[in-house]
Amino acid sequence: MSQKPSRLHLHDRLKKHAFEHALITTYNFGASFFEDYALENFKSLQDNGNISVLLDYGQYQDLLSAATENPDLFPKLANLRYLLHPVRVPGVFHPKVFLFAGRKRGLLLIGSANFTQDGLGSNAELVTAFDFEADKNEKALPLFQSAFRFFESLADRWPSEQLRSNLNTLLDQVPWMSQTAPENPDPDLPVLLSNLETPLWDQLVARLPTSATHVSVLSRFYDARPALVDHVFQTCKAKSLTLYTQNRITTLTRAWLDVPAFIKGALDIRLCHYKDGDHFQHLHGKAYAFACGKEIMLAMGSANFTEAALRRVAASGNLEVLLCYPPVSSRELNPASWFDPEESAVVLREAAQLQTAPDNTDETAAPSASFPIRIAEALVEEQWLKLKLAQGQVPNDVACQIVQGNHHPFYLKVEPMAGNGLRCRLDEAEQKHMRSHPAMAALGK
Repeated sequence: MSQKPSRLHLHDRLKKHAFEHALITTYNFGASFFEDYALENFKSLQDNGNISVLLDYGQYQDLLSAATENPDLFPKLANLRYLLHPVRVPGVFHPKVFLFAGRKRGLLLIGSANFTQDGLGSNAELVTAFDFEADKNEKALPLFQSAFRFFESLADRWPSEQLRSNLNTLLDQVPWMSQTAPENPDPDLPVLLSNLETPLWDQLVARLPTSATHVSVLSRFYDARPALVDHVFQTCKAKSLTLYTQNRITTLTRAWLDVPAFIKGALDIRLCHYKDGDHFQHLHGKAYAFACGKEIMLAMGSANFTEAALRRVAASGNLEVLLCYPPVSSRELNPASWFDPEESAVVLREAAQLQTAPDNTDETAAPSASFPIRIAEALVEEQWLKLKLAQGQVPNDVACQIVQGNHHPFYLKVEPMAGNGLRCRLDEAEQKHMRSHPAMAALGK
C-alpha cells in the first residue's frame, strides 16, 4: 500500500477488456448514460450478454416518475439488453460493487463510485481495482469469490428468477469463480465486509490489532446530530478523531461543533478541496483509518459516517460494503495523504467557517409512493402479465400501472393467482407492446 493513492481512470479500465458477464450494484442509475454511453463505449459491456444492475428502490421509483413526465428518460433497454433489479431496505441500497467476468479474466471494482457519469468521471472517489487472469494473476481470486457470494446473498434476500438465472449462467461459464482458492492467500488482500448480518462499525472494531489511538474519517455525508462521535471514542478507546470533508457540499452541521470532544480539541474537522488536474471535484469518497500503535488499518467503500451506514444492519438501515485492509506500518500509510491529497485542509475552528449543504441526497430513503405494493418479478406469458409479490397481501380494488418509454402509462385490471401472485389480462396490442419494449409495473389504487 502506497503513501498516496494512485489515480485510477475508471473509463480506461472499463474500456480495456471484454467480458461476457457483469454484476453491478449502484445507488444512483442514469439510464441515458448507461444505455447511450456505457453500453456503447465500455468494452467490458459492449458484447456482454449477461448484465445485471441492482439499484436502490427509491431511485427505481424515480425512474417511474421521470418516465411518466418525460418518455425520453425511460430505460429503453432495461430487461432486454440488461437486467434492472431494484432492492429496497429501510434506509438506502448503497453498495458500489462492479464485477466483470469472462472465461479466463475478471475485473472487480469496489469503492464509493456509483455507476453514473459523475461517479465514473467527475467526482472525487475512492475505488480499488482488482484483476484476475487464469494461470497468470490469481492472487485476488478470494476477493472475486467473496464479491460473487455477496451478489448471491442479494439474490436470496431480494429474489428474482432472472437475477438467479444470470448468476447461475456466470457460474456455469466462468470456471475459475468456483475453483478452490489458494491455501496461502495474498497477505495484502483486503476483506469485503457488508452489513447484511452485522453492523460495519462492529466488524471494523473487531479487526483492530489493538485499541485505536486515533481515527481518521473521510466522508461527505453526516447525520444532523453527532451521536457517532461518542460511539467512536467508546468503542475504539481512541483519544482523538479527525474528520475530512468538503465545505459547501458536506452535510456536516454546526451541531458537530457543540460536542465536548470538539470543544476540548479531541475532534478535529478539516475542510478540503479536491481536483483532478485543473478540474474541480465534488468529494464522494468514504474511508476510515485507525491508528493502532505503530500500525494503520484502512477501510474504504460505500459507507458514509452515519448511523444508518455504520451502526445498523440492512434490515434496519442502509445496505453498505467496505473493503478492510490488513494493518500496515504507519511508515507505509499516511491517512492525511489519502484523505487530503492536495494538502488543502483548513482546520475548522468556528461555526462561521462551515457551509452546510441543504440536503443529504446520498442517503435519502425512498419516499412513500402512490403505488406502494412491492413486486418481486413480472413476466409476460401469452395473454397474461404475471406478477410475483415480494411480501404482504393485496387489498381489493388494486390496479396495475404500466409505464413504457414509447407511449403513455396505461392501467390493467388485477386478478389473484394461487400463492402470493397476481395476473393481468393483456389484449393483442398490449401483448405486442409488452414483448417489444421494456416496461415497469407498479401496483396501487
